[in-house]
Amino acid sequence: MIPEPGSFLIEVYKQAQAVATKLNKPIDLAIGASDLDEFNYDQWVAAYGATDVVPPPDEFKTYAKEMSMPPSTDSNTNFNKTDEIALDPGYSALSCSVTCDFNWWDKDTASVDVGVGQYINRFNNSGSWTWQSSMADENGNIPVWMETWKVSLATVGIEVTCLRTNRAWRAWQLDTFGKLWNAYRARLQEYNDAVAQLQLNAGVTVAGQ
Repeated sequence: MIPEPGSFLIEVYKQAQAVATKLNKPIDLAIGASDLDEFNYDQWVAAYGATDVVPPPDEFKTYAKEMSMPPSTDSNTNFNKTDEIALDPGYSALSCSVTCDFNWWDKDTASVDVGVGQYINRFNNSGSWTWQSSMADENGNIPVWMETWKVSLATVGIEVTCLRTNRAWRAWQLDTFGKLWNAYRARLQEYNDAVAQLQLNAGVTVAGQ
């Protein structure tokens, strides 16, 4: 029979070994900020239990605006309206698409002019009811406007497709990498503290799995 102090130490040793086998050293953060993308970042988030990482910004965003001319009983009404489309920070205009529908007083002279940024198109009865154009990487607020002639009623729909900027993408990569690094360091510290405590309690040498 093993003396009582020896039995106690053996039991402590066994318990320490059981706990040690459950310890998992966090994997190394073997990537740089520029390696992060929308397909792999969540794997690293899960690996370290990072809780403050935000999803990457969408590559494309579409902004819409509708403008309309109220019904008019004056055949000589020259209606105009201005507005703007506010883009989110980190996006620049790539292209626009405009549709126009109107009723006219004079089929031959009726028109609706539409402007999106620096680009302008005239809608009349001899052309298409839709118009598309490339944009010039505008950001911030894009001015839009419409002006009618010999029209009794008009509705204009504008869509601007935007592309995520390289600066916005890089900012997300750097921010995400910093948060992953902090989470990795926190998990590594937790692991090292647990190993040190086991070694202190039972003199057990623990190897990371």
